[in-house]
Amino acid sequence: DASAPEHEQLAALSLEAVGIAAKALELAVAYAKERQQFGKPIGTYQAVSHQLSDTYVETELARSLAYWAAWCVAEGDEQVEVACAAAKAFCGDAAVAACERSIQVHGGIGFTWEHVLHEYYKRAQWIQAQHGYAAKHRARIASHLLD
Repeated sequence: DASAPEHEQLAALSLEAVGIAAKALELAVAYAKERQQFGKPIGTYQAVSHQLSDTYVETELARSLAYWAAWCVAEGDEQVEVACAAAKAFCGDAAVAACERSIQVHGGIGFTWEHVLHEYYKRAQWIQAQHGYAAKHRARIASHLLD
């Protein structure tokens, strides 16, 4: 809702970004289990498994930050500004990274219009840009901490 206060919008965007990251990870894990290369699932190779584990860790951190932001909005907590800035800064970037890694894991098919990943990727990039990129929100957090 464009008429909602900015911190409510940041919290909502952060929560959506977590959903996108989680779905991109889910798609990548399923494909890594199914796709075989040299007689083994591609998920057994470090180049793939490390990308999946990095995405999992980032998605769970993003989830914690998004929940914190949403809780602060719901409760009118005094930390609402810093919570929403932290969530927006991290969650948007995490969603974009999750989509990029998922596309890499999928290989050629992940880059085509026939696969749903391009829709998640475009939405993640849109969320990342809305109300400013992560650097803007990190500057707000730094200002809050240093004032």
